[in-house]
Amino acid sequence: MATEKNRNPFTIDYFSNPETYINNSNELYDNAFAASRFGDKSISGNIISGLRGSGKTTALKYLQSRLQSNVVNVVLVNSDDDILNNIYEQSFEALPVDYKKTLKVNKVDLKLFDISLTSLKNDHFSNSFQTTFSKLLKIYQELGMFLIVEIDEIQRVSESLRIFFGALKNIADNLPVYFIGAGLPWAIEEMNDDISLSFLSRVPNIYFSPITIEQIVDVYLKEIPGISDELAVKAANGSKGYPYLYQLIGYSLWRVNGSIETQTVDQAINFAKSTLFKNVYSRVLKSKSENIKLLVEYMEEENLPEIKVKQIRDHFGWSSSYMSKYRNILLESGVVASKTYGYLSMMSPYVGEYLETI
Repeated sequence: MATEKNRNPFTIDYFSNPETYINNSNELYDNAFAASRFGDKSISGNIISGLRGSGKTTALKYLQSRLQSNVVNVVLVNSDDDILNNIYEQSFEALPVDYKKTLKVNKVDLKLFDISLTSLKNDHFSNSFQTTFSKLLKIYQELGMFLIVEIDEIQRVSESLRIFFGALKNIADNLPVYFIGAGLPWAIEEMNDDISLSFLSRVPNIYFSPITIEQIVDVYLKEIPGISDELAVKAANGSKGYPYLYQLIGYSLWRVNGSIETQTVDQAINFAKSTLFKNVYSRVLKSKSENIKLLVEYMEEENLPEIKVKQIRDHFGWSSSYMSKYRNILLESGVVASKTYGYLSMMSPYVGEYLETI
């Protein structure tokens, strides 16, 4: 039975933490908690991957809100060319004033790492970052503090990312720091395959699968006034288990002023789909190729957890190179994954329906 609330417990934007977050990885939270609170160094970090809308960014923000404290600083940054500055500055700002003076760093000096790509490739700079970051972490250690660095939206492996992980590799065992990296499956695979980052392949990887329909139904029944068991199931099925859609549908239904009917749920699902199409698919799936539509349609008809690339090639009579072209478009858009070599899997919801609109 839902209880009346003045504030929508669901969220549809990036900036708000949803009250109705469903944790789809206890392992991620447990590992970070053990490291930051008990000094467990058996694991130095985690890497998470998943399709667009699978809840990676929300998970990082949830973890930050749960673990951030006077002694645990959780730094959330995007993987871009300014990543070193952003990590250092946010880590530095958490220190007491007297210790900031000890480091002899001020706002201007924090641009220490704002340098050209050419100098990033210089071994001297890599050592300088490691030395400077180590000094900061030794102060954390002296104060009994702990740093968790969350890196979201990992795309292509940049020199800045190599420098950060290279430094972390050398200092993580002895200093109070833990990292979590997040990205699309192809980007994480590319990072693990990078020769200079081969040690990351030993870091535990967590794949974000869809949340269960049962979990979503429980939340809808608890949070949405006037929804029946039957319609809660219908709404949950409309989300396909994807956190972004789950939040959009819940947000729409919570705002209903009056009884919730079948038509109301249909409208909420349509709102969620159109928002997904506009905010996500229109930005990452711009190909109007008829072959992309055929490939997606075939995968949706087969409805298998994984499907052999060879099976698709044989069905359409495509060569390996021809198939690779369209496979790569879908992989890099983040709407399909390749968890097993030679297979495609885990398609995002309503991709075929979106492609029919462009």
